[in-house]
Amino acid sequence: MTTHKIYRISQITLGIVFIASGLIPLLLSDPVARLQLLDPLPFPKSWQEPLFYGLVAMDVLFGIIALLRPSHFIWAMLFIIVLGYTIIITAFAPEIWREPFGTLLKNLPILSLLWITYSLEENRHV
Repeated sequence: MTTHKIYRISQITLGIVFIASGLIPLLLSDPVARLQLLDPLPFPKSWQEPLFYGLVAMDVLFGIIALLRPSHFIWAMLFIIVLGYTIIITAFAPEIWREPFGTLLKNLPILSLLWITYSLEENRHV
């Protein structure tokens, strides 16, 4: 498999993951339950709804950019976002690490794929 094909598969996969990560909680989750997920974070309750919609918009926007305008910048930003989510959740809701389907554990291969995709960016047209 060529570097270009590996890059494209990574690009499409990551784009879809971020778009879906934004849209699924927005469209398919209970409005009260999704805001309760933000309870452990050190923000006032009045910030929960704007924070939720901001995070949804950020995930969807970066997912679309990853699909349409990939660059070193977008892969670095996504890496920082996933690492940031992981650190914040670990600090304020460490019990999520114990969830049976590995909700947070899945961030580790996503971070690896982001790193690989970032590394392949300069060779993506080869």
